[in-house]
This record gives sequence, C-alpha cells and structure tokens, in this order.
Amino acid sequence: MIAEIIRGIILGLSLAAPPGPVNAMIAHRSLTSSARGVLVGLGALSADLIFMMIMLMIKAIIPSVLLKSVGIIGSVLMFYLAVQILRAKGNNDYEHQAKRKELSSTYTKDYATGLVMGLTNPFQITWWLTAGLSLIASFGYALLVGFIIGIISWVFSFSTIIDKGRINKTFILSVKLFSSITLLFFSIYIFIRFGLG
Repeated sequence: MIAEIIRGIILGLSLAAPPGPVNAMIAHRSLTSSARGVLVGLGALSADLIFMMIMLMIKAIIPSVLLKSVGIIGSVLMFYLAVQILRAKGNNDYEHQAKRKELSSTYTKDYATGLVMGLTNPFQITWWLTAGLSLIASFGYALLVGFIIGIISWVFSFSTIIDKGRINKTFILSVKLFSSITLLFFSIYIFIRFGLG
C-alpha cells in the first residue's frame, strides 16, 4: 500500500509540474502572494477530484473489453504528454506564460479560476477518461491518495518558489526530465497491463 501511495505521489508531481495554463496562472497569482497561487492550484485539484469521483462511479459498469481499449488510449496519451514535455522550448516557460495573464481577482476568484480551468481543460478531461481510469483499474485507491498528495505538494512548493523568485533554467530542466521519465514509465506499464495483458 505504501508503495502505491509513493507511486501516486510521483505520478501526481509528474502531471502537475509541467508548464501549462494552470501552472501559468499559479505563477502569475503567486507573484502577488503565494496564497493566491495555492488557491488557483487547489481549484484545479478540485476539478481533478470531481473527475476522479466520476471515474470511480463508472469504473464498475465499464465492460472489460472497453476498459482494455481505454487503457491503450491512456497509454498513448501519457506517452504523447511525455514527448511534448521534452520538446517544449524555452527556459522560462512558467514566467513567459504567466506574463500573459491579467491580474485582477480576489481569493474566491483565484480558486474559481483554477476550478474552471480544470473542468474545461480538454487534456485534463481526456486524461481522466483514459489514463486516469486505467490507473484506477490497475492500482486502486492507494495510488489516488498519493496522486492527491503529489499535486498538493507541487501546488504549495511551486507557489512558494515563484513567490521567492527562485525559478531558473536548472529547475525547469529538472521538472521536464522528471515529468517525462515518470509519464513514460506509467505509459509503458499501462500498455503492458492493457495492451499485452
């Protein structure tokens, strides 16, 4: 069980860390206050929890043949995300995206912004319908607990790092490598489990 929680933490970190719209908004709001960045991140996490609950409810009624197809698609999606992270250009991805965001909100709006971004993000929705569902079927609840811990850890850490002005090329390169390697590992595992199993 501990091993599955640790896997979940690693997976949560690998999915939460790469530059994207949510992290850009977290970075931007953290320039004012780390608390504001955290609220954006927790809003996006709430969207993940909603998708997770839906997947847990429908998992039991999905035929095993369909679940196998979903697993293969999820494996391909995770592989695609890993490659896209490695191919991303620029050393200041977080800061570059954050500078394009408007700054005008309250704490409630910060949370709502993250929630709406999460609920309407096509990659987030697709991930839960494919890879997320496959992981739930493969590992169960312990991995999901670790997954949530991993995302929360990233949200608090990233907001603090931005607030303190500690983003640099080494940090961004490390995030990209960690995320890509982790996603590739889970992609291969899911493919073996559903594609070859």
